[in-house]
Amino acid sequence: MNEYGYEEYQAEDIPDWGGESWGWDQMMQAADTEEDFIIPDIASAETTALVGKSVIGKSWMVSHIIACSQTGEKVFGEIEMADRDWKVAILGTDNKPHKEYGKRIRTAVPVGMTPNVRTFDLPVMDAEQKWKSLRKTLVANAFNLVVIDSYTQSVGDFNDNERVTRYFNGLELLVKAGIAVFIVAHESEKGGGGGSALGSSLFKQKVRSHISVTKQRRGNLKLFIENNASEEHHYIHLKAGVGARYTITERYTETEAEERSARASQENKARQRAAQEDKRNRETATLNDNRDKAQFVVDFYASQAKTPSKAAVARAMTEKFQGSEGTYKVALSSGQGFGAMLAWDASGRPTMKQES
Repeated sequence: MNEYGYEEYQAEDIPDWGGESWGWDQMMQAADTEEDFIIPDIASAETTALVGKSVIGKSWMVSHIIACSQTGEKVFGEIEMADRDWKVAILGTDNKPHKEYGKRIRTAVPVGMTPNVRTFDLPVMDAEQKWKSLRKTLVANAFNLVVIDSYTQSVGDFNDNERVTRYFNGLELLVKAGIAVFIVAHESEKGGGGGSALGSSLFKQKVRSHISVTKQRRGNLKLFIENNASEEHHYIHLKAGVGARYTITERYTETEAEERSARASQENKARQRAAQEDKRNRETATLNDNRDKAQFVVDFYASQAKTPSKAAVARAMTEKFQGSEGTYKVALSSGQGFGAMLAWDASGRPTMKQES
């Protein structure tokens, strides 16, 4: 052991460096030719996670993207997918993924078209050899887009950080082979939605693009897209069409969302202030109206030599102010409204109460 606590090795005992390396020309070629996204600002050219609650439509949305890769149609009706001959491998963990994805994808491709798509049953990927075997098959058959549906079932114990790390080390074998990977993952059924996948927090750190999916009204979807190659995270609202078809109804950045929220808060406060002011104005108008009516009653009684009946006063008020004679009689007798401003002496005549 040396003074730092490390074992001493002879030069011949140290193995050669086994990691990859790149020269400047290779670095520049990669910078100029290798894409960050297969769908601009949405899906990474490496790993993209699509995360949401069960039965929210994640597999339908992936089917839409697969269909666009085959037909050349724009994703969500607006966004060009990277231009290449896409060969898609769907790695499914549910029963009969070939049936389910076949039913979905055919709703978004022309009748009679044979998409370049193949499904595979995916076991729990808990060993390096499984990943190497998968990589060998995918590369040998020239697949360049992989969909894993679902991560939650293929990772095994999704709470185990070491297992999650090994899983993403396996995915890295695919990425280094030039294969873009879509990962469908379930989040907890509790809470408001739009969170991360079940289990280890490492999941969100490991993927390059993270898309949180929440359901809106009438089957529409809201996406929150976070990735490390865009200047800013952003939101997309999708309208669901027939089958695996979607169109964008709204798109905005996280900053714009915060500005919207701030404006909405300010507008809400302004509405509250206006409502309070309107209430005060109504209360003031009512108070003034009641004061006028109470003063009329006092003056009416003062103008009469003989104390009039409340019915006679109510009729006089109707002629002066319109309104209901019955309502005026109730106010005079019960002390409601303008009646609350009157004090009655022993002779049955009113005076105005002293206002506090």
